[in-house]
Amino acid sequence: MKNAFIFIFIIEKWFRLVLSSEIISLELQYYYDQTLPNSSYSIFEILDKTYVYTYLKVGDPEYNIKTFISMEYSYFSMSSKYEPIDAKDLSQIYNINKSNTFQNISLLDKYYIKSINDIAAKEKFKINSMAIKDLDFIYESNNANMENSSLIEINYMNIGLQILLNDKFKYNFISLLKERKIIDNYNWFILFDQLPKKSKGEMYNLDEIMNNKPKLLIGILPHVYNPKKYNEKQFVQLYSNNFQWVIYFKYIYYFSKNNTNNNANSQKRSLYGNRVEIDFNTLLIYSPSLYYTYIKRDFFNEYLSLNICHLYEDNSIEGIFCEKSKNFGIENLKLFPTLYFEYIELNYTFEFSYQDLFLEKDNKFLFLIAVDINSEIDEWYIGFSFLKKYQFVFNQDSKTIGFYNPDLEIETNSNSKSSSSKYILYIIIFISWIIFIFIGFFIGKYFYKKYKTKKRANELDDNYEYLSGNNIN
Repeated sequence: MKNAFIFIFIIEKWFRLVLSSEIISLELQYYYDQTLPNSSYSIFEILDKTYVYTYLKVGDPEYNIKTFISMEYSYFSMSSKYEPIDAKDLSQIYNINKSNTFQNISLLDKYYIKSINDIAAKEKFKINSMAIKDLDFIYESNNANMENSSLIEINYMNIGLQILLNDKFKYNFISLLKERKIIDNYNWFILFDQLPKKSKGEMYNLDEIMNNKPKLLIGILPHVYNPKKYNEKQFVQLYSNNFQWVIYFKYIYYFSKNNTNNNANSQKRSLYGNRVEIDFNTLLIYSPSLYYTYIKRDFFNEYLSLNICHLYEDNSIEGIFCEKSKNFGIENLKLFPTLYFEYIELNYTFEFSYQDLFLEKDNKFLFLIAVDINSEIDEWYIGFSFLKKYQFVFNQDSKTIGFYNPDLEIETNSNSKSSSSKYILYIIIFISWIIFIFIGFFIGKYFYKKYKTKKRANELDDNYEYLSGNNIN
């Protein structure tokens, strides 16, 4: 029976390794300051200051903690701020002093992480129904002396997805999961599978975007996660030579007056500034001032002069929105010049049409490209529009950005069927192998019992001592 238990233990471990979800899947939501007044101008503040968050279950007793996701830093940390109590349920608020599993380990390590107020800590986390004990993180302690009884300290978790500064960055969420062998690799991507595809002439609504719940998937590649949709043969990778997630394009341009250079009246507008930084925590696209100046002149000036489109400007950004009416609608937006990002080495050009660069809200078309009026930047900052349209994959360890090039040739149907048949054959062989092992085990057990019974009978027959005549005395 001992061998049987060992066998079952090995099989269970094997199944866990092969069939277990070595994937961390976190449902994301968009957050913005809902106290902003509902006006055309405050909408741009929403677009600019949108944050992506999820929830993690923390501590014992267990609490749901809002967890912000960022591509601008690498730390896995907990921070806090004081907020009005209002109608908050205090029993549902996490406190390190109430958790039985919180550990302050800074005194053991004898050093501080980011500042003298921060401590190294450990805590229990529950992710995808999997309990992870003693997971390291940084606790950014708030030493503010608050005597206002109407305020309470609220803790938030932070997951940083920036490129790692070194090979062994201890306080990084993905590195910690990899170190614990919960995931096999450092890959992560955002999946907008719940966002409906728009046909030509349809627009995304801002409320539709804000209510969408994409997924953050860690430890897997899209073609492994969904082989029907993504083909491994089309997967290519770029290296980001920076601590941020950056792609350098050879050419960025558009054609004025028309979306194609086949028209003799169209003119190619080549743009300076080929550095594009990806950050999903903004719905806006920040462009170099040259593009903004060109596109305002080539497309918006006519509508600005007719008071159909309007400029938005605050202390930091300038943007454009247009009133939806009989004089301005989808047919007008269809004339908006497509923006091209050409990557020569991959022989691929990313395209962004009016459907990618405008959102609809309260009978207004919001132009997602804005410019920072305080700096003459020659760079692009893009997030949502890129990740929604193209499936990018990021790897913190290898510092690579991958995506699926639809122009690359893929296997024929026969080869695909052959590959699928091969996987099915492997599964059948494996299942047959398991069945034969179980059959062999029970057959062996049966013969072993029979052998023991026969041996016992023989021992009973031989339970006499035969002595030779020479040894009688």
